[in-house]
Amino acid sequence: MMNAMFFMVSFSMPISMPIRVCWRRRRDVPLCFAKYMRSHAIMSSPKYVTSWSWDQVTSSMVPRIMDRYFAVNPPDEYSCDIFVIEGVPAAAILYNTTNAIGQPNVESIHMNLGLLMLFDASQQMRDSLNIRYDNIDLSCARGVDAFLSCP
Repeated sequence: MMNAMFFMVSFSMPISMPIRVCWRRRRDVPLCFAKYMRSHAIMSSPKYVTSWSWDQVTSSMVPRIMDRYFAVNPPDEYSCDIFVIEGVPAAAILYNTTNAIGQPNVESIHMNLGLLMLFDASQQMRDSLNIRYDNIDLSCARGVDAFLSCP
């Protein structure tokens, strides 16, 4: 759809006019597209079961994944867990320290709201994180309000 719109716009302009294209750095699903698909497509049928899970990222891959999918450059000593939907990262938590029982003290939470909304996975994301880390500390995390209130 976006390629078709770009094609129409680019060829309806005079040739002497420069075409400025602004590519998005992050790989987000646009919210307007997610809302449109949710209202016009059946996504919650048992026939369309999606797989999602929280996975831990190896320390050497943290900067690469955070830069590619969330446009964030974390310091080298940070650890990361990502929430993947069908293998695509939809959310990530960054943490540097753990508490006395080994649960992470989260520094920041990053999400692709469009992808979460498209698959209606925000509640499953919160529930599965609670199951994975039952004593996780989100009190000082940046982005915790969006994490707790995303639809």
